[in-house]
Amino acid sequence: LRIRRHWFTWVLLFLWIIVVIIQVNGKIARVAELESTIIATQAAGELSDFEENIFERDVFEFSYLRSSLRIPEVIGFSAKLASDIGWFLVILYTAVIGGEDFSRRTLRSFLTRGVSSTRYLITLCSVLWLSVGFALVIISGLTTIFRVFTSLNEPILIEFLGDALLLLLRSWISYLPFIIATLFWVVLARQAGSAMGVGIGLHALEYLNSFVLPIVAITVFNGGDFPAIYRWSVRVFSISIGYNADVFLYWGSPFLRSYLGVTTPPPLPETFELGSGTLLPTMPSRAILFLLGYSVLFLGWAIWILRRRDETYIT
Repeated sequence: LRIRRHWFTWVLLFLWIIVVIIQVNGKIARVAELESTIIATQAAGELSDFEENIFERDVFEFSYLRSSLRIPEVIGFSAKLASDIGWFLVILYTAVIGGEDFSRRTLRSFLTRGVSSTRYLITLCSVLWLSVGFALVIISGLTTIFRVFTSLNEPILIEFLGDALLLLLRSWISYLPFIIATLFWVVLARQAGSAMGVGIGLHALEYLNSFVLPIVAITVFNGGDFPAIYRWSVRVFSISIGYNADVFLYWGSPFLRSYLGVTTPPPLPETFELGSGTLLPTMPSRAILFLLGYSVLFLGWAIWILRRRDETYIT
């Protein structure tokens, strides 16, 4: 009830919907642009090696976007696009909602009425996660309606509905470790502000590294050995929540969102290779284990802190 009545919930949902629809509209315009570019390139005749590489890149992007924007595949595609800003919004949302029981001192009333710290945190985590799931369903539904009105002459390929819904499910699951980790910071700091700053700051660093590391590998170290400091940076990044959520969401292609000049068309090999070095692992099974491990670790740690510091004090 508190989540539903909180004005912050609806403001974030509205912002999330607008951002995703703008992204989808931009992808539609990009498909039209690529189509005209491909036609003009084919009409130009013989191409140089560089122009051939650019042409192949454009063809791959065109086919990927066109298939992703079809109905019902746009259901999963919109949920996947939502993760770009969604992980930041979910961290913000979790910190604000989760921190209210500390700022309003309502946690004490819960614990004194016999609600254990374990039950309290698991319930809070479950409710937040379910609300994010409802938000993704709303976003995907509205995006699909928007797509229907922009593709009136295109057929609806119902055989791809299962894949679209599976992608929607993977998107929803990928938010769980972010919610639990943010709740851990809330419990540790006993307030929303610090938890919000740490959560958003850490994920911003993960997001920045997802672009910087492969670009540096290509432009600086391509064709040579990677220095030890770079390899250690890659190893640290490869165990982060953000990277493994990317691997799980894109199912082995974590750089697909920035694939231009960075990676090859899927499916990717089990390891991501640049130059002479094997860098980031891209196995979905490994990513699932890391996400599950982080979820269990942070939830258990938060329960231990709450039980030792709050529940024990009250009882």
